[in-house]
Amino acid sequence: MFGILLGIGGLQILAMLVNIARTKILALWVGPEGVGIISSIDQTIQFVTHVCTLSLPFAAVKFLSKAHSEGGDTFRDGYVVFLKVLLLLSTAGALVATSLVLFRIDLFPVQILPYQTLLVLGLLGIPATALAGLFPNVLAAAQHSTGSARLIVFTGIAMAVASTVGLLVGGITGLYVASVCTITVLAFVVVEYLRRELGLSIAECRVGIAAGFRRMGNVVSFSFLFYLGAITSTGALLVTRYAVLETLARPRRDFCRPAWLWLCS
Repeated sequence: MFGILLGIGGLQILAMLVNIARTKILALWVGPEGVGIISSIDQTIQFVTHVCTLSLPFAAVKFLSKAHSEGGDTFRDGYVVFLKVLLLLSTAGALVATSLVLFRIDLFPVQILPYQTLLVLGLLGIPATALAGLFPNVLAAAQHSTGSARLIVFTGIAMAVASTVGLLVGGITGLYVASVCTITVLAFVVVEYLRRELGLSIAECRVGIAAGFRRMGNVVSFSFLFYLGAITSTGALLVTRYAVLETLARPRRDFCRPAWLWLCS
């Protein structure tokens, strides 16, 4: 048991180090102003993701753990129900948010206006991002704790490499294109992995969404408690980032230029 805990702890530390390394690379290449822009866009995307997914990825581990104890079929049905609901909610949220950015950008803070295209690119990755939050909890609920930690680390490394390569080749625009493509491909890969390794086939679900939630219990009320905390914290951070961007950020570069041009200048 101690070895398992030590291994999971080591993987979590590795995931944090990967995130720190990514942030350091971004800071070196785009400077404080560029980091501020990326952080503001990322925070906006995170806020929209929390709003539209109702914190279901965080609640999944509790209810899927209970379903796992009741048998493989019940666990598979619960997984598919969560997967379908998250896909529906996140896709709807991404479409609504993208439509607002494209056609009613005046509803957003003026600080984000110059980065409309970047925000749209980031919003396209919301469905895959929502699923990326679900999959580690699915593995944890299936008593694959080490696999869950490994998936988090692997996802972090893949996203760090993708964002770095994208930034080097295409600037901040390339960063978001590479990140969205990578997280989407990872979502398909993990769905297939869960089907092959755990037998979690989407096609074999025996219940509908409403019936599945009724069987699992108070999913909605439990998720709502997480939901309040999530949108409050992410909303506060979003307001703070926009305030800092308005007060301090005075872009002196074209941040959409490929990073290799900055290195040669």
